[in-house]
Amino acid sequence: MLERFLETVDWDKEMKKYITLAGHYSVQGIVVEILGLVEISLIGHLMGISSANAYIIVGITTGFTGTITTGFYECTGILIPQANGAKNYVLIGRYMQLAMVLYCIVALPAAIFWCFYTEKAIIWYGFDAKTAAIGYKYFLVTLPNFFTYGIDAVLYELLNTVGRHKYATTFTLVSSIAHTSIIAGMLFYGVKDLWVLGLFEMLSETICLIINFAIMVYNGWLDEYWEGLIKTNGLKDLRAVKNVFNTAIPLSFAWLLTYGEWEVMTFFARAMGNGGAEVAAWGLMGYLWSAFETLTNGFGDAAEVRVGFRMGSGQVRLAKLCADKAMYVSFTVAVYATGILFILAMWIPSWLTPDPTLQKMLFDIIPLIGFGQILMVWGMVAWAVLGAQGRIRIATALEFFISWGIGAPVAAIMTFVFNYNLEGIVGAMTISYTIGTNVYLYMLHTSDWEALSAIVVASNVAEGETFDEFDWSELPENIRDAAIVLGYNKS
Repeated sequence: MLERFLETVDWDKEMKKYITLAGHYSVQGIVVEILGLVEISLIGHLMGISSANAYIIVGITTGFTGTITTGFYECTGILIPQANGAKNYVLIGRYMQLAMVLYCIVALPAAIFWCFYTEKAIIWYGFDAKTAAIGYKYFLVTLPNFFTYGIDAVLYELLNTVGRHKYATTFTLVSSIAHTSIIAGMLFYGVKDLWVLGLFEMLSETICLIINFAIMVYNGWLDEYWEGLIKTNGLKDLRAVKNVFNTAIPLSFAWLLTYGEWEVMTFFARAMGNGGAEVAAWGLMGYLWSAFETLTNGFGDAAEVRVGFRMGSGQVRLAKLCADKAMYVSFTVAVYATGILFILAMWIPSWLTPDPTLQKMLFDIIPLIGFGQILMVWGMVAWAVLGAQGRIRIATALEFFISWGIGAPVAAIMTFVFNYNLEGIVGAMTISYTIGTNVYLYMLHTSDWEALSAIVVASNVAEGETFDEFDWSELPENIRDAAIVLGYNKS
């Protein structure tokens, strides 16, 4: 046991690769989330509460249908590392093609739906007609983002999973800071209409997508993938289609469950009052929780990539070692992130909103967010590793029973039986996350890694395996023997 622990915490090559990738993922995510909080704060302080509420509630309402499409770009974060481990670059291109096309197809019905029902949804949540009108105009000008977001996300998944994470982080930092700076400038110089900011957001995202794609083409980063991405019809590759659907649908369902649970909690918050204050506070809490969650989300994404790569290349021992390292590092970082949250708890509410009622609600639930986040992050990393093993359907089924069999019922009891406020809802989610973490860890502990790796290899392997990017110590024994016969050695 001690030997295994020492190997887990050892600062070896695998740990360095994992930490580097996790750091880039985390920086990308946390910068976007923090700048998003800055934008919400500026809108609330400089545009007014109605505009801030409209901004928040549009994200909540349209976000629910957005979860249906999420799996179709997130699946590439699992499938590309597996295909990369198997050195099947044509398959990587086909995964990208299928993900982009299917994402746009699935996003279309939701875009049409919200063109007719956004205002009604905002009013249903307890806001007035003025807020609904502001939100509807904002939604209409940002409508193209329903489609550009998924395409951009697939490109970022490729960059992060095939060794271009440094560029991805740099581009994210530059584009996000420039975007928020311009938003801040527009607000300080007197822009009072939310739809004007929405128009800029739409143009900004579209322009950044075009620039990012042009840079990738110019540098030749897509050269290995053109055949699968453009030159062939991915729908004719039944293996690729099967892998995408078998991964994307459970992922979308998992996001639907998670966001659906969040929407149910929003309904519970609505039942606490008729003025919309609880709903607005719940929405702000979601942004806050997401920001601190993103700090550690990168460790789950990195584990998904590194474990998926090792599983796809048949390196079972290294896949298990990377999973252990991911669990150790993510728990440690989650504890420190919670400490930072507690230190800033006195100031965060006033930063986010000028409304004293909302400030009080946020301050009361921050401690529960901190305690819930520690085990939640551990569970999220374990869930990501299960996906890298190719067991995304099992992981999703477990999430369904935990979220809807435990989290939602406990929250309902807290709200309607014991008449708790938002603290009761957050407490229920904390209980749910704690149980889920223990279940996912048990699933990892009892995994048959060898059998699972064989399945991943079989579903992604290309004709003629190559080992040109492997360290000598990572090569299978028969490959090392053959290399020695050919005159190669460790040096």
